[in-house]
This record gives sequence, C-alpha cells and structure tokens, in this order.
Amino acid sequence: MTRAAILLLVLGGVAGAQTAADFEHDVRALTRFVRERYAYLEHRRAISGLDLERLERRALVRLELEPTLRGFREAIHRYAADLWDGHGGAFVPGAEPARRQLPLSFADVAEGVVVDKRHASIVERDDVRRGDFVVAIDGVPIADAIARTARRCFASTRDARRASAIRALTATPARRVTLTLRRDRADAFTVELATRDPGDVVPQSDDRLRVATVGTVDDGIAYYRPGSFLWPRDSDWRGASPARRQEILAAEYDRIRDAFTRIGDARALVLDLRRNPGGTDLLGQALVAHLVEPPYHYFGLSARHDGGWSTPHYYTPSPARREPVFRGTLVVLIDEFTFSTASNVAACLRDEHPSCVFIGRRDGAGTGAPRAVVLPRTKTSVTFCTQRVYSPDGRVIEGVGVAPDVVVRETRAQLLAGEDAVLAAAAAAVAR
Repeated sequence: MTRAAILLLVLGGVAGAQTAADFEHDVRALTRFVRERYAYLEHRRAISGLDLERLERRALVRLELEPTLRGFREAIHRYAADLWDGHGGAFVPGAEPARRQLPLSFADVAEGVVVDKRHASIVERDDVRRGDFVVAIDGVPIADAIARTARRCFASTRDARRASAIRALTATPARRVTLTLRRDRADAFTVELATRDPGDVVPQSDDRLRVATVGTVDDGIAYYRPGSFLWPRDSDWRGASPARRQEILAAEYDRIRDAFTRIGDARALVLDLRRNPGGTDLLGQALVAHLVEPPYHYFGLSARHDGGWSTPHYYTPSPARREPVFRGTLVVLIDEFTFSTASNVAACLRDEHPSCVFIGRRDGAGTGAPRAVVLPRTKTSVTFCTQRVYSPDGRVIEGVGVAPDVVVRETRAQLLAGEDAVLAAAAAAVAR
C-alpha cells in the first residue's frame, strides 16, 4: 500500500468515490498518455527542459500531502500546465470550483500591473480608478499572485503564461476580494470589492480587438483586423464533411474578399492579429492568399505514424482559388494572445512574405490539433496537442512563434490617454 493510501485510511475515508490509489493510478496513466501521444514531447524537452518523470513525482508528492479529490485536481492541473501546451486543459469531474469575477480587469503596462476597469458596476466608484497600480490581492503581493496563478495557466510561452495569469487574477471563488492599490506617488490604500456570479462575464479591455474591422490608420494606410478565424458558432461544423465545411465558410470567405476589395490599392496595410484566438486554418489560408504571391507553403503537418512521426506534409494554395494579392507595404501587429491559427498565419507571413514587418510582442506560439484523453479511474479529461505544425521554412511553431521586429510595451500614460501604442508604432514605421 502506498503512503498516500495509508494516510487516506488514517484520515478516515475516501475522496468522493475515488481512493488515493485511484488518484495515483491516474497520475501514472497521464504520464503514459503524454509519452505516447503528445506531439511536442521531444521539442519541449529541448526548449523548455520538460521532464515527465519530474512532473509525475511532483504530482505524487502533492497527493501524499493531500490525498483528496481537491489535491488530485491541483496535482493534475499543475502537471498538465507544465507540458507548456497553450491548447492544453484539464477537467476533474466534481472538483472544478465555480469561479466568480471581479468587476474590473487588469492591464500589464511598462510600469507594472494597473487597474483597467471596464464595467458599469464600479465606474462611479472614486476609490478605484483606471490606472491605479495593483500592489496586492488579498494581502498577497502582486508578483507572488501572478506567479501562483501562472502555475495553473495553459500557455505555450512564458510571456503568454504571464499575460494569461494577469487576466486570470480577476477570477476567484471568493465573494469579496481586497485590493491594495497605489495611485501615482501616494501611499497604498485598500478597497474591498464584491465579485460577480459565475457566468456573468466581465468585459476585458481587449474584447474589441476580436471584432472584424476594416478601416484606415492614415492617408493611404489601410487597417484590417480579421477578428478571429472561428467558424460560425451556429453551424454544424464539428461533424461536417470537408465539402460541408466549405459551404459553412462561404460567407466568411466572402467577408475576407470584401475586406481586401475595400483595402484596394492602399500603399500600406496594417494587419492586426492581436488577441486573435485562432479557429480554422481554412480561414487562415484564405487570408494569406490575399497577401502572398503563389507558389508558397502555408504550413506543414506531421502526425503519429507507426510509432513515430510522419514526414511533414506542406499545404499549398489551390490554383482554382487564386485571389488578387495586396502588393503594398505590410505591417503585422502581434501579441501574447495571437494564437493557434493566428500563430500559423504570422509564421507563414514571416517565412513567405518578402518584406512584412512585425510590431508588438512575441505571439502566443501555440498550434497543433488538441485532443483530450480520459484518465481511467477518475474520468478526468486532459487535453494536449497530438499533431506537429511547422512553418513554411521547416521550423516548429509551438513555443517559438514569431518575434516582433519592433517591440512595443504600452505605458500607463498611454493607457490613461486611450492611445494604442502598437498601432501608433505601426503608423510611424510605415511613414519612415
């Protein structure tokens, strides 16, 4: 009998319907699944020092300290998050707490983490202002709060994990949260805020970036934000055949064509991929078809085959779907939430476009056909990527992604003034 099982007997019972032995069994089962199916195991060993045996040992030690369903959840979430797969996830039935929401959001500016309130319930409160520095949350210094939360965040890069953790700080099971804030050079002060019920989503300051927009930045400089590459939510996408999927996306293809018709012969185009969560690469390929002259590769895919990984198959545009190509200057805006299909588009443009410039921060660098495995005893679902994706020049995109040519970090003053520092840098780059 394991030490965890003995401790559970001493404590007098089982956690739900499972025993400590079940929890230990499923931790070991996860290691087997990851070793057999995770697309980026060797890649992550090389770039992140991933050590499956270490992750398993840490999870089992956690269970020795708390051989309960809650302890198992904490152990599995930490294990899965440290695979460094931004598409990853873990769900333990019966153990996932309801998350309430703070009625505000936070922004990570050059000077630190600040309040970026976007909700009517606190707009009239003078004790919380946009731009207030966040010193602590429930007495925990902000740096420690970010580090603790980051351990549970699924991301493909360290910068994306930090960005995700700052967003996740607004989610909590608590009904009230005490913030320690500082305004300009004044002394720190505390304020207590009530949280909102689960499901009452608080708008984030970047939600507007997910809406498709075509416009202008300046005379002769067009602006295009595709919004996302998601298929229509009310469609039968999941079970659709390839031909049916083309039908589902017909209106989306038309919207992309219409955007480039409106862009026309502008001398420059700013393509905004910030906060773009991805979707289907069929739409990513449709976008690239308007930006790169064929022949070119969009990306390469490799799948598990006979115990190894297949030679990457590279996707090229269909000659039957030739689109007019924008020939002006191209500037691409990226950040830590440029992800999945958006990461693939960025990598394709980096490798295949002759002269595009990237501005902002390194993208989220996550891609690779996520699939869930179910652990046998607890029925816990753990998701990770099962397909390798390569950029046109043969580089693995996952965890590496695209580095900006011009790095921009928003300042507190720019946040308070409502300025878009990255977009301003793009306009300046085109003007030079």
